[in-house]
Amino acid sequence: MSQIARILSVCLASGSIVMFGGPQAWGQTLAREGTDDALSSFLQASDQPIQRIDQFQQENLSPGDRPDSYGEVPAAGAAYLLGTGPGQGDLSGSDAEVKAGTLWDENPSWRPYFEASFRGGSAIDRGELELFMPLVWSDTSLLFADLRGGTGDTGHHEGNWALASRHRTQNGWILGAWGSYDLRESETGNHFDQAAFGVEMMSRDLDFRVNGYVPTSLESQLVPGEEVTAAISRGNIVVRSNRELAYWGVDGEFGLLLWSNDPSGESEESESEERWYSNLDAELRWFAGGYYFDNPTSGFDSITGPRVRAELRMYDLSLLGNGSRLTLEGMIQDDRVRGTQTEAGVYVRIPFGRRPQRRLDRMQRRMVDRIVRDVDVVANHQVVEEAAVFASNGLAIGSVSVVDAGDDLSDEVTNAGANSLVVLDGTAGEIFESDTSTLSQGQAVVGGGRTMTVASRVTGVEAEFAVPGERPTVTGTDATVDVFEIADDTSLIGLDITGGHNGVSGEDVTGFTLSDLEARGAVKDGFHLKGDINGTVRGNRAAENGDDGFQFDNFNGGTVSDNTASGNGYGFFVRELNGGTVSENTAEANVADGFLLSETNGGTLSDNIANSNGNGFKLMDVNGGNLTGNSASSNDQQGFDVGFFNGGVLSGNTGTANGETGFQVDVLTGGTLSDNTATANAFGFYVDILNGGTVSENTAESNVDGGFLLLESNGGTLSNNAANSNGNGFLLFNFNGGSWTGNSASSNELNGFEVDSFNGGTLSGNTGSANGGSGFQVDSFDAGTLSGNTADSNGNEGFFLMEFNGGVLSDNIANGNIGGPGLHAPPGGGDPPPPGGGDPPPPGGGENN
Repeated sequence: MSQIARILSVCLASGSIVMFGGPQAWGQTLAREGTDDALSSFLQASDQPIQRIDQFQQENLSPGDRPDSYGEVPAAGAAYLLGTGPGQGDLSGSDAEVKAGTLWDENPSWRPYFEASFRGGSAIDRGELELFMPLVWSDTSLLFADLRGGTGDTGHHEGNWALASRHRTQNGWILGAWGSYDLRESETGNHFDQAAFGVEMMSRDLDFRVNGYVPTSLESQLVPGEEVTAAISRGNIVVRSNRELAYWGVDGEFGLLLWSNDPSGESEESESEERWYSNLDAELRWFAGGYYFDNPTSGFDSITGPRVRAELRMYDLSLLGNGSRLTLEGMIQDDRVRGTQTEAGVYVRIPFGRRPQRRLDRMQRRMVDRIVRDVDVVANHQVVEEAAVFASNGLAIGSVSVVDAGDDLSDEVTNAGANSLVVLDGTAGEIFESDTSTLSQGQAVVGGGRTMTVASRVTGVEAEFAVPGERPTVTGTDATVDVFEIADDTSLIGLDITGGHNGVSGEDVTGFTLSDLEARGAVKDGFHLKGDINGTVRGNRAAENGDDGFQFDNFNGGTVSDNTASGNGYGFFVRELNGGTVSENTAEANVADGFLLSETNGGTLSDNIANSNGNGFKLMDVNGGNLTGNSASSNDQQGFDVGFFNGGVLSGNTGTANGETGFQVDVLTGGTLSDNTATANAFGFYVDILNGGTVSENTAESNVDGGFLLLESNGGTLSNNAANSNGNGFLLFNFNGGSWTGNSASSNELNGFEVDSFNGGTLSGNTGSANGGSGFQVDSFDAGTLSGNTADSNGNEGFFLMEFNGGVLSDNIANGNIGGPGLHAPPGGGDPPPPGGGDPPPPGGGENN
C-alpha cells in the first residue's frame, strides 16, 4: 500500500471512531497508542465539574423528584432536563435556567450549525446550504442569524440573509419574528432582490406562521437573448416580448405534530411495547397553508394556491452527535400559473463549535428550528403583448389600414383619422392624387416594404415593425395643390413624391417626423414648412424642385439631419434659425445657394456639406448659434458668405476650391471666427469691415490671391492665424484699430503682411518668414504700434515701410532677408528707430539711432 493510501486509511478510521463511537472510543484508541496516562488525566479533570453539578442537584431536590431524570453539563452553574424536559407551558423552577450569553462565550448555551439540503421535484432540483448562528441569548430568548445560499438545476442562484429572534413564554409558546434580504439570479440571467419578513408561533405540538415578501422593484425586465417583435393583431400593432418580473406576496401555514417517539420515555408508547423505532428520537409533523403572489403589471396573472407538506425529523444522530438532525420532507402545491408541483427533500444538520455537552429538550429544539419561508424571490416570465406607440414621438397607434393604387388616397387618409397608421402599398403601381392628402394629428402615413420602429406603450421596449407591401410612388397631378399636408405629431415616412405645388407642406407644426422621403419635380418646394417649426426632418431627398429643396420659415427646435438637396434653386432655405440642430445634410449642384439662412439667432448648424452650388453657405445675419464642422467645396462663389456677423461661433469649418473666397464676412462686429481652414480658393478669408469680435486660429493655405484680406480694421482681435503658400499672407487696406497678434505668414508668393494705411491699432508678436516679397510691408505708417514682430528669410526686406509719419516701431527683429536691408524707410518722413538687430542700416537717408 502506498504512503498516501496509508494516510487516508488512518484518517478515515479515525473519523469513523469519532462519529460512531464518540469521545470514549477515541480515548480508547489513544490508549492503545500508548497515551493512557495523558487521557486518564484529561478525563479525570473533566469529571470534576460533573461531580459538582451532581452535588448541586442532590442538595436541591424537592420531594418526588427523580434523580435519574437529570443530565449533566460540563459548564459551571447550568443544568438541563434531558428526558422529559418541560411540558407544554412549563417553565417552572424545576428546570435549570439557561444563562444569558453571547456568541463569544467560552461555554455557549446554543451551538451554531450547518444544514445542507437537497430537494428534487417536478419543477426543479435544488441544493442549499444554511448557516445558523446564535448571537445573543437569555434564559427565554434567542437572537440569531440565518444565512442561506442555494442553486438549482435550471441555472438560478439565490441568497438569503436573515436576522431572527425567538422568545419562550410562560404558557409554553415560542414567539418569533425575522427579517431578511434576498437576492436572486433567475434561470434567465436577470437579477431580483427583495425584503422578506415573518412572524411565527410554535408550541410543542402546533405551528402558526405568516410571511411577507416585497421586491425592491416590480418593473419587468427583458429575458436576455429573446427577440422583441412587432406585428399587426386585430387591426392594431402590438409589441411581443418575453419579460420577467418579481412578485410581492404572502404565505402562511398551520402545523400539527402527528407522531413522536422519545427514547427517554416521553413518547406515547407504553413501556411494555418494543418497536423497531423505540431507540429513535423522531417526530412527524404535518403542515397545511397557502400562498398569494402578485404583480400589478398587465398581462401577468397572480400566483395563488394551497400548499401541503410533511416533515419526518430525527434528532441527535449518533453518527453526527448531539444537536444534529435529519429531516425528510414531502411537499405538494398547486396554482394556475405553475400548475401542480411536487417536491421531496432531505436536510442534514451538523452542529459545530464549543459543546455544551447536553441534549436539547423538545422546546429547546423548537428554538433552533429552521425558519420556514419561501426561499425564492418569486419571479415569472412570459411572452406579453403590449399596444404599440410610435417610437419617434411616443404617441399611441390606433387602427391600421392599407391603401394602394386602387383607392382614393386623400379620402382614405381623412377617414382613418387621428392616431391611425395608414400603409401605402406600391405593389399595384403608382398612386395618383389630384387633391391634398391632409394628415390628422398623431396620424402616420408609411410606405410599404420597409421597417419602422415602434415601442411598447407601458415598458417602452422598442421593436422593428415590417410594413407590408412595396415602396410606393405618389404623384400629385394638380400643380396648384400640395401633395401632402402634415399636422402636429404626424409622421410621413418611406414614400416617393412627385409633382404638385409643394411635395410636403405644413404650417406652425410641431412634433412631426418626415423621414425617408423623396420629393421631386414640385413647382415650388420639395418640403415647404411655414410659420413656427419644431420637429424632425431626417433622411430625406429633395431634387429638381422649382425653388427650394427644403424651406423652413422659423425653425425653433427639433432636428434637420442627413437630408440631401440637389438640382434645386436653393438647397436648404431657413428664414430664421432660432434653435434645434441642422446637421449632416448635403447640398449639391443647386443653382443658387446650398444653404441659405436669412437670420441665425441660435441653434446649431454642424457637419453639413455644400458642393458645387452658387454659394456653399450664405448666412445673411448671424447673431448667435454655433456653426461648426461644415464643409464647402467647389462652389462657384463663396464657400461661406456671411453678411453681418454680430455674435455666435463660426468654428471648425472648411472652405476648399471655391471660385471666390473660402470665408467672406461683410461686417464682423462680434462673435468668434476660429479654427477654420481655407484652401485653394481665390482668397482664404475676406472681411470687409472688422469692428469687433475675434478672428483666431484659422488657417489659409494655397489660396491664389491672398490668405487673409481685410478692407478695414477698426477693432476686434486677429490672433494666432496662419497663412501659408498664398499670394499675400495678410493683406490689410486700412488699419484703424484692433489688435493683430501671434499670426504667422510663411512661404507666401508676395508679402507676409501688407498694410496699405496704418492709422492705429497694434500689430505685434507676428512672424513673417520665407515669403517671396517682404516679411512686413506698410505703405503709409501714420499711427499705431508695430512691435515685437519677426521677419526671417524673406525675398525682399524684413520690414519695408514706404512712408513713416508717426506711431511706434519697436523691438522688431529681421534676420536673413534676401532682397535688402532688414528695415527700410525713406528719408523725409522721419527715421524709424533701429530694429534691434539684423541687417545693417541703409546707406544714406538717415541713421537708425
